Amino acid sequence: YSGTGDVLASLNRNLHDDLDQAGLLITLFYVKYDAINRILFYSNAGHVQPLLFRQSEAACRKLDAEGLIIGVRKGEVYEEKRIQMQEGDILLLYTDGITEALNSAGEQFGIARLCYSLSARHSESPQSIIDAINMEVAAFTGSTAMEDDVTMIVMKVV
Repeated sequence: YSGTGDVLASLNRNLHDDLDQAGLLITLFYVKYDAINRILFYSNAGHVQPLLFRQSEAACRKLDAEGLIIGVRKGEVYEEKRIQMQEGDILLLYTDGITEALNSAGEQFGIARLCYSLSARHSESPQSIIDAINMEVAAFTGSTAMEDDVTMIVMKVV
């Protein structure tokens, strides 16, 4: 078994010189899911923290783990964490283009709106959740141009 932290450390080790030479960096949140035991293993390389909606708590929490962006420093160690998932849990991985989307007043969509949207639709399918968030971000930004990518992955524990 290669842990999620080990995978990120290996990526960093193998890509560091090429990324450094090109002046590029990579953010990445890496998960491995044990569906039999419902355990989520995860590590972070400077990416935005995913949201976990817990049906039992009717609330969102951020998943955090320590680790620098890939390509910053050779020999970086990436923390691996694990969490016991429960039926009804929803994991939302996303890019900051969602939370940093601006409306005409210059206000960001933000984590609170994203969490509210996820919480309000927790009983829906993953694709329905993604579609609803996309529509809410579009309605929020109106005619203001999006300046960053918008990417989401939703995982629902059944």
